Amino acid sequence: LAQICGKEKRGQWMSMYLGMLLFGSIFGPTFGGVLADMFDIRMPFFAYALITGLGIIPTLVLPNLANSQTEIPSFNLKQIQQDVRQVIASPSFLSVTFAIFTLFFLRTGIRSTLVPLFAANNLGLTSGDIGLVLTFGAIATALTMTPIGSISDRIGRKRPLAACLVLSAVSILFIHSATDILTLSVIMMVYGAVVGLSGPSAAYVTDVSPPDKLEISMGVYRMISDSGFFVGPLLLGFVADITATPVPGASHSGLIEIAPFVLASIILIIALLVLSRARDPARETLNI
Repeated sequence: LAQICGKEKRGQWMSMYLGMLLFGSIFGPTFGGVLADMFDIRMPFFAYALITGLGIIPTLVLPNLANSQTEIPSFNLKQIQQDVRQVIASPSFLSVTFAIFTLFFLRTGIRSTLVPLFAANNLGLTSGDIGLVLTFGAIATALTMTPIGSISDRIGRKRPLAACLVLSAVSILFIHSATDILTLSVIMMVYGAVVGLSGPSAAYVTDVSPPDKLEISMGVYRMISDSGFFVGPLLLGFVADITATPVPGASHSGLIEIAPFVLASIILIIALLVLSRARDPARETLNI
């Protein structure tokens, strides 16, 4: 996708790509649950196989890239290691990738771990209520993610990503102040909309990657950023557990305090400082 969308509209199309991923993560579990209720537990797996099979069809009409090779290159571990070293030697690449790592860190650490714990332990919400709150936030993210991609094609990638880091650091501190499902839903919708500002992140990584090492760059980027998916819940869940206030007679681990939210906010500010050192090739091209 990074190769075929072109530099002029790279932010728009790669933000749409991330938005579609998010769209699937929002409605996939809901769709699977409905099928399981209507039929049986096996039906979601049959539906998944069918949809995945249909996904092959669009690949048949993908354009052939001008630089694609007709022969499969031989596996050369030494060359791969050399390419990886060349990619990570770029300060801008590492800065942008670290910033995106923190956003992946928060996606599971905040949205999938702390918010459900806080909603259940502190507010007494049911699993259905929690699912509804998270859906509101995810929809808000999807609504802002694609438009900000088009905007980044005109103003550069750093500004939207920096705004995402700053506003996320602020908005997550308000989660702990929620008193019921309504206030938590509003806060999560605001937080979700802010997260949508990260839409151009994949385009940013492409911009700062060596042009002849794009495949390796995207692999390293996903390896580093995806590690945030498991580091986030582990770290923030641990902090939430050791700082929780026990409730006598309660079946849960205790009331979630603000400490893990503050830690997440600090990590975002650190990511912002690191990002400030990165180049913004898209903005440099526009001469603004």
